[in-house]
Amino acid sequence: MAALLMHEQRRRSESRESQRKESAWPSRTFPGLKTGSGLLPKVVTALVVLALLAIVVKHPADAATWAKSIGSGIGAIIDGIATFVRQLSA
Repeated sequence: MAALLMHEQRRRSESRESQRKESAWPSRTFPGLKTGSGLLPKVVTALVVLALLAIVVKHPADAATWAKSIGSGIGAIIDGIATFVRQLSA
């Protein structure tokens, strides 16, 4: 009887430990990066990143202006959504 209880306790302990190990590790190494995707999406992403980097290096003032205007546009969109939600609740 004691051996059966010890076996059951060991099994529960191992089960809890394996669940902790599984939940501690994310399913992907880098968030947002699909490691199993094909070659074409990776090449397109790399080309877009290189193009943006080239724009920032060659034309930093223009890139800063564009970034500022994009940020202002996003802020305006958020303000518009907030105004809409406030009007819905009024």
